[in-house]
Amino acid sequence: MNSIELDNNLGFESRPHKELSGAAFRTAVQLGRTATKNDIITAYHLHDNVIAEDYYHKLHMALRMEEYPGKIIDESRSAHSVGMGRILKHRRAKQNKVGNAMNVAIKPFNDIDKAANEVWGYWQLQDLGIETFDPVGIFSDPFTTEPLVLTKKRNDFTSLDRDEWIAGGSVQNDQEERQHHKNLAAVRDIARVMARMHLNGIFHPDGQIKNFAVTNTGVIGVIDTENLFQIDLTQQNPYPYAIKDIEKLMRSLVEKAVTQNIKTDQDKLYSVGLFHKNSNSMTRSKYHDLFLVPYTEQIGQEINLNPAITSVGELLFENLIEHYYSSEKEQWPQCLTGRN
Repeated sequence: MNSIELDNNLGFESRPHKELSGAAFRTAVQLGRTATKNDIITAYHLHDNVIAEDYYHKLHMALRMEEYPGKIIDESRSAHSVGMGRILKHRRAKQNKVGNAMNVAIKPFNDIDKAANEVWGYWQLQDLGIETFDPVGIFSDPFTTEPLVLTKKRNDFTSLDRDEWIAGGSVQNDQEERQHHKNLAAVRDIARVMARMHLNGIFHPDGQIKNFAVTNTGVIGVIDTENLFQIDLTQQNPYPYAIKDIEKLMRSLVEKAVTQNIKTDQDKLYSVGLFHKNSNSMTRSKYHDLFLVPYTEQIGQEINLNPAITSVGELLFENLIEHYYSSEKEQWPQCLTGRN
């Protein structure tokens, strides 16, 4: 098998190389985690390049950023053709005096609003202690002028849709039994992560399974934050937003594995089929045990740690329980399983 065939089997495709000169790093304005989305957008419009404060001193004298040939994530998994590359720097000890300062993921956007939201979203998750990617910054592609979001590459963090999922929960042998228990544990951990986000007014409207990831030690995190948003919990009820996040996740667990249901660009669904072909009653039971119970338990734990959020937690808890029981009477989840 040649390298092109290998890359195709790994789900990569080619595109024109993206490169940045060292000037992009030296002229970049520094911003930290406290920056708002508007701060990021304004800084980009004024300077073309924005770099995270954590990396400015490491990269401000970098030679360039280059993309690895052919290392582009298949668009069936990412609408943005995310590439992999590296930032190069001077190194005295090396014969060619060039060293690798950092490996990065390179995600192009067609507008700065989404790019800024992606960076802002990662910082919000980091502040909550949720595993995610670490943004290096936003830089203007000199050939297309589109914004490029660079994040520090993580080799220990894998999107959950790349894991093996036992479709329908139908176990055939001991190995599948172990994998199935791993799947179930991942859903419970997603529920806990989602509860923590919702209690802080943060929502991921594209929170399907492919936008959750797992570290090599089994810790669940969140990725692809371009649609993440936050509400003022003193002014708005979090419940309507929470149920949308939850049902998007459920759809990606219910529908047939490795399929895409595309109604709009914002509704691209990549499902793993964990609940596929389960009866309505079985799906309801799994939803209760795997999501509702750990989600509400996490609410209780968060309230114990921070009594100031008691009113928000109780509101979210009561509304979610009420929705669950009223939906059960209406034969939920027919809307997810596609049965009338």
